[in-house]
Amino acid sequence: MRVNLSVALVAMVNQTGHKEENVSYECPQDSNGSTVNTDSTGDFNWSPSLQGTILGAFFYGYVVTQIPGGYLSGRFGGKYFFGLGVLTTGILTLLTPLAAKTNVYLFIVLRVLEGIGEGVTYPTMHAMMGKWAPPLERSRLLSVAYAGGQIGTAVSMPITGYLCKYGFAGGWPSVFYVFGSFACVWFIFWMLLVYDSPSVHPWISEEEKVYIISSIGDPVTKKHESVPWCGILTSVSVWSMCAAHFGGSYIFYTLLTDLPTYLDVVLHFDLKQDGLLSALPYILNFIVNLLSGLLTDLLLTKQVWRVTTARKVNTAFALLLPAACMFGASFMGCDYYIGVGLLSLSTGLLGSGTAGFVASVVDVAPRFAGSTMGFVNMMGNVTGIVAPLVVGLLTNNNNTQAQWNKVFYIASSVSVLGAIVYVLFGKAEREPWGYGKDDKLITESMATPHETPGPAPLDPQRPSWDNSSEVLSRRASPLKIN
Repeated sequence: MRVNLSVALVAMVNQTGHKEENVSYECPQDSNGSTVNTDSTGDFNWSPSLQGTILGAFFYGYVVTQIPGGYLSGRFGGKYFFGLGVLTTGILTLLTPLAAKTNVYLFIVLRVLEGIGEGVTYPTMHAMMGKWAPPLERSRLLSVAYAGGQIGTAVSMPITGYLCKYGFAGGWPSVFYVFGSFACVWFIFWMLLVYDSPSVHPWISEEEKVYIISSIGDPVTKKHESVPWCGILTSVSVWSMCAAHFGGSYIFYTLLTDLPTYLDVVLHFDLKQDGLLSALPYILNFIVNLLSGLLTDLLLTKQVWRVTTARKVNTAFALLLPAACMFGASFMGCDYYIGVGLLSLSTGLLGSGTAGFVASVVDVAPRFAGSTMGFVNMMGNVTGIVAPLVVGLLTNNNNTQAQWNKVFYIASSVSVLGAIVYVLFGKAEREPWGYGKDDKLITESMATPHETPGPAPLDPQRPSWDNSSEVLSRRASPLKIN
């Protein structure tokens, strides 16, 4: 629902009146064997600048609910906020054709409201992961969950193109009816199957419950604790995550929103003509995402890496290699194949960031992971507004390769800067403010005069992510595994 408009907008808008004034002729139009469709008879005569406003409207709402979503899900549980956020966006998606046909400004407001609904998604997911994800499984669990976003993008782009051409209700409206309906059906299964924490789940085994609780502590907070905003806002680790998220998101949103335009007006190839090609970067991202999560947890289990080392290696991989690919794309000239290959790699290699700086959000404060992620994700997703604006300023009526090279230089530089900041200052150790009151009481009550919770692991086969929870599981837990 977040990305389908970038494809559907092509079918919605009558491009004929605006196209020729903004096309570059540096590259031959038949250089890659494709034929660009210069005639589009969509329902709306929206200018390129207005189209940019429509595409960016989602993110104005998206950044607003990041922090509230994380805070509320941390206090009351993520199940309802996550589910209702997606359901709200689904209902608004169903109303999209009506809003667009009624008034363009009503359409823009609706997109802002959709962003508000979806803004709670990642903070609430992190709040729930803080209660469900044991440290040695955290990388792969987050990678699997985040992979859904990439699969959604990979699936929605070609399906959207197909529905625009062959769908019901006039073509493009069917896009919003189909995806909005899927969201409403998904909500039913979510409410039936999902629970906020292991302690309240009615179906999991005692063994699994003991394992999760002994790894991260009992996630059920009996007393509502205030979020340690002072700790979050003054944490060097948190700000390093923000820098990494900003760098990776800058590349991601630059390519997500503007790559079709670049291929169309500069290289004269419409990416949306080939559904598989449009999905390729996100399929690659999905694969890298999963593999990095599995490999990271394997190396942590075998004690080849410490957790902080794992996060830094994955983050450096996710930010430096895409930056190199994007920088290399500036030298491709009119070679379409090399250009698309490098830019696809830029998006795909970003996937390892999930096992890097994204997972470290849960590492530093599992009890307050929702609020922390809300802040980090808000800072990172500002790029959804900034990146298209920068592209628009640099290429407005000047779609030359030289101007687009500046776009690539800026994106790669921002990504490299984010990697440097995180590698120098990031860490994946629980912060002092990341302990809840119950955690501190557990730590104090379980320590003997000759034994205080410290960094040494109780089991030499498992790394010492949080010794106090191990002490709890072995000395005082009422739950026993036979």
